[in-house]
Amino acid sequence: MTTTAVDSKEFRNVIGHFMSGVTIISTHFDGVDYGMTASSVCSLSLEPPMVVVCLNRQIPTQTAVSNAGVFAVNILSEKQGWLAERFGSRRDDKFDAVEVVRGNSNVPVLAGSLAHLRCRVVEKVEAGTHTVFMAEVTEAFSDDGRPLAYYRGAFGRFELQQNAEAYAVLRRAVLDRSYDVDTPLDPLRLVDDLGLPIEAVHDALTRLVADGLVQRQSFGYVQQPYDIERTQNSFEVKRIIDLAAADLTVGRVTPEQIDELQRLCDEIALQINGDEILDIDQYQDASAAFQEYLVGLTGNDMLIDTVRRLSIPSILTHVPGLRDTTPAHMGRNRQELVEAYRAADLERVKVILNRQSDLVTSEWALVIEALGGKL
Repeated sequence: MTTTAVDSKEFRNVIGHFMSGVTIISTHFDGVDYGMTASSVCSLSLEPPMVVVCLNRQIPTQTAVSNAGVFAVNILSEKQGWLAERFGSRRDDKFDAVEVVRGNSNVPVLAGSLAHLRCRVVEKVEAGTHTVFMAEVTEAFSDDGRPLAYYRGAFGRFELQQNAEAYAVLRRAVLDRSYDVDTPLDPLRLVDDLGLPIEAVHDALTRLVADGLVQRQSFGYVQQPYDIERTQNSFEVKRIIDLAAADLTVGRVTPEQIDELQRLCDEIALQINGDEILDIDQYQDASAAFQEYLVGLTGNDMLIDTVRRLSIPSILTHVPGLRDTTPAHMGRNRQELVEAYRAADLERVKVILNRQSDLVTSEWALVIEALGGKL
C-alpha cells in the first residue's frame, strides 16, 4: 500500500476548518502556576469519567502537567476570548489580575469559566510533537452561557454573527407579516431579500421553528398563522406568568427596582401620543423591556425566555387594528401597575393584570375576526 505524505501547511489549513471549543489547561507545580490555551481536549470515558488532553512538549505547561500529575480544564465562555489570547502567548504574567479558585492540589481554576474539570493524570503517551495525557476527572462543574469557539485561527462566538443577524431580521419580518402567511418561505428568496448566506437563512428558519413562529411542512417552511385560539392561548400564558411573578415579587422588591420599573414605563410613554404610536419599533422594544424586567424581578431566566417566545409586544404593535386601540389604555395600565407595585398592593396588581389581559384578548378576537379569522 502506497501512502502520500501530506504537506504540514495543507494539513493545518484543512484541520483549521474544524470548529472546536476553547479551553485553558492550568496546573501548579513547585510553587508556580502554569496555563496554556488548548483546543485538543476531548472526552475518553464515562465510567470512569476520563478526558484526553494533547499538549505541545515545547510549552512549559506540558512539563508542569507531566511533573505535577494533576491539572484543570477550563472551558471558556464567549466573553473570555481575551483569556484565550492571553494564555495562548508566551508571556510570563498570564495569571496577573486573573481571579482563580484553588482546590486541594492548589491547581488554579479560572473564575467565570463556562465550565471546568479537575483531573488526575492516569497515563501519558508521546505522539509526534505532543504528549497525550489520559486523565481521570475528579471534579466537574458547569454554568449557563455560550462557549467560545476556535475556527480558522480565530476565536469567536459559537453562533456566527451573520446567523444572529439573519435570525433577528427574519424574525421581525415574520412578526410584521412582511411575507404572505399562505405562501411558503422560500430560502433562496430570503437570501436575496436579506443579502445573507443560505446557511444563515436556514439557521434562522430552524430557530424560528423552535420559537413556534414558523412550521416546517413537507413542502417547505410556512409562517405560523395568528388565529383567535393561538393568540388567546399566548395571552393566557402571559397572564399566568404575570400573576405568578406578582405573587413572588410584590412587597419584596427594592425601591431601586421600582424606580427602574418606572423609568421603563416612562420610556414607553415617550412613544405614545394619544392613541398613536410614534415609532413602532421603539415602542415594541420599550414594551418588551418593561415586560421582561417585570418578570425578571423573580430572578427566573426560564420565565423571561418564555415571555420572549410569546412575542406579545410584536403582536400588539404590528397587527393592523390593534395598533390603533391598545396604546392609550396600555399606557395607563402600566402606570397603575407601577404604582401598585410601589404600594406593595398585591391584590391591586392582580386586578390590573387581569383587566389588561381581558381587554387585549377581547380586542384581539374582534380584530382577527374582522380580518377573516386568521392573519
